[in-house]
Amino acid sequence: MKKYSLLSLSLLLFSVTMPAHAAFFMTEDELTVVIPLNDDTYAAGGMVSMQETVDGDLYLAGGEVAMKANVDEDLTLVGGDITVGETVGDDARIAGGKIIITSDVGDDLIVLGGEVTVSESSTIGGDVYVLGGDIVLDGTIEGDLYVRAGSVKVSGTIGGNVDIRADSLRFSAEVGGNSILSSKDLHISNTAQFQQDVHYWQPQGQYYFAGASVQGKAEYDESLSFQAMDDLKKGAAQVFAAGVMAIAGYALLSASLVILLLILLTKTYFTDAAKRLQRAPGVSFWYGLLYIIVTPFIAFFFLLSVIGIPIALFIGVLYVFSMVFARAFTAILLTKWLQIHYDKKWNTGIFYVLSVGMYLLIRIVDLIPFIGPLLSLIVTLMMFGSVGYTEYQKFKKVR
Repeated sequence: MKKYSLLSLSLLLFSVTMPAHAAFFMTEDELTVVIPLNDDTYAAGGMVSMQETVDGDLYLAGGEVAMKANVDEDLTLVGGDITVGETVGDDARIAGGKIIITSDVGDDLIVLGGEVTVSESSTIGGDVYVLGGDIVLDGTIEGDLYVRAGSVKVSGTIGGNVDIRADSLRFSAEVGGNSILSSKDLHISNTAQFQQDVHYWQPQGQYYFAGASVQGKAEYDESLSFQAMDDLKKGAAQVFAAGVMAIAGYALLSASLVILLLILLTKTYFTDAAKRLQRAPGVSFWYGLLYIIVTPFIAFFFLLSVIGIPIALFIGVLYVFSMVFARAFTAILLTKWLQIHYDKKWNTGIFYVLSVGMYLLIRIVDLIPFIGPLLSLIVTLMMFGSVGYTEYQKFKKVR
């Protein structure tokens, strides 16, 4: 219920307040998209399932991501476990821990991953750039292929040039352009076909191509020697770290999207709240504490009557939303407070960037043992109090 309520609320807000063709913003711990989206989309979640077409670009972050619908334009995706099972119309840029691609990509594909698989059923219309740990490339690549990895297995067809440098390389593909192959453990299958020149390196020196077909020259090139063992291990470790960070990174993207949403949808709201915080920080703190404690009881009270159930659900959804993104609200409020206090004239773009920076600062402060979470709690309660007081004053004016 939680994920559908928040998704519906987000879509409703944008349908009412944003102009036609505005981008879609979606955030939730478990996010499932089951409606077509006719413009650029920004989404984040712990578990994300995209089941309907995105007509524009898609920017997505998640711990576990399943792409089960087409993206008509670019795809930018970070996550832990990622499966791309439907067509991407233009470029795809993907970073994650474990990545599986079983569909077509219209243009370039850029991948950073611990484990990367491009299946036999995939066709990549442009160039492919891969940095990772264990790489399996079985599809058709119409452009060039560049790989830096620990372990690489390549079959299928590459229409352009190939440049692969890996700790271990198993190669059985057909290549239309020139090839560079450099590995400490090089194996070229009898079924491999090279339409043009091959430059290679392995520790043992000359390689006997046996049944492999080479239309151009096959040359051993000492300059391709790489002290790559340490570099590749370092690169693989960095990619793995990126995948791990991506699992947690969706929280930052979620907060960034919510911050942008709140800035776009509000005009004087946070200005009024910041002024209130400036005038009465202590009172704001106690109001915030009251909000945290009393709101669940209010929702429960309405839940006791049938007629009050919709109100209870509405209060509950807003309460959960405010708890999940409390730091995002706090970041905007503190940034607005700084703007007022120092009389700065920031435009929307600068204010947004500073708000995200403030969010990161709050998260860093949270890491300080005991003092950090305590300071964060105090500021958050002051935020709730000043925002709640501002909302109450606006309610009295329109009552």
